[in-house]
Amino acid sequence: MNNPHLHMKLLGTDKKLGFTLVELSIVLVVIGLLIGGILVGQSMIETANITAQIRQLQQMDIAIANFKNKYKYMPGDCPFLGVAGDGDRKLENTLSNGGAGSSAGSYTYEVSNFWKHLQYDNFLSKEYAPFSNDASAGVRADTHLPRAKIGKNKAAIMPLVVDVYPTRSPAYYLCGFENTPAGGTHYNANVQAVLTGAQALSMDQKIDDGIAGSTNLLTYYNSIAASSASPSCYSVSGTEWRYDVSNSNITCCLQIAIGINTNR
Repeated sequence: MNNPHLHMKLLGTDKKLGFTLVELSIVLVVIGLLIGGILVGQSMIETANITAQIRQLQQMDIAIANFKNKYKYMPGDCPFLGVAGDGDRKLENTLSNGGAGSSAGSYTYEVSNFWKHLQYDNFLSKEYAPFSNDASAGVRADTHLPRAKIGKNKAAIMPLVVDVYPTRSPAYYLCGFENTPAGGTHYNANVQAVLTGAQALSMDQKIDDGIAGSTNLLTYYNSIAASSASPSCYSVSGTEWRYDVSNSNITCCLQIAIGINTNR
């Protein structure tokens, strides 16, 4: 091997090492495009999920409005169906019916029959399997409650116990109830947060005013009843309640006025 050029080729010492500035620039541009595409894709998915959740609530509000037009009562309270309510214009569980405060939380009596009533005459979409009103082993998404279209911790939608309606607006809880014990109690530590502050804000802005703690019961407002959702979901400055969008953790539940999509 008397040819030094050939000798260098065999050793690989004449190969160009590293990248040129042009090649590095191209690589950085490609990486930037990939990251940008991923972020855009994630944003589009998030927007689609929020839209799907709002659409689900709209469908539920329409089903409730149709039910009320036919039976003149709210689901659960209606006295004309097989699992009848008492028709007293309240949505009650056994605790509130027995005189306990309306905030008492258990999946019993009219509350547990709310979704069952909506499945009469196919008011509620057929995509839901028949719901059970027996929460002796706890409340679970899909078995007792419609699973929400958005949210972690098996987010589900629970009707809220209310006093005389429409004076006090009926509402949904959008929370996680998988931790509820036997008997289906669903307040404080038994309720799991399901949304980030950014998700909650986005939903609030699309349907209402974007304020976390509005006192108007026709609006979205932050549910501070759940210990897992308070106070890291929102911050308070004077009279302003704002969602904490800087926190990427799952910290929020929502309490949503029934009928907001149908003007009651």
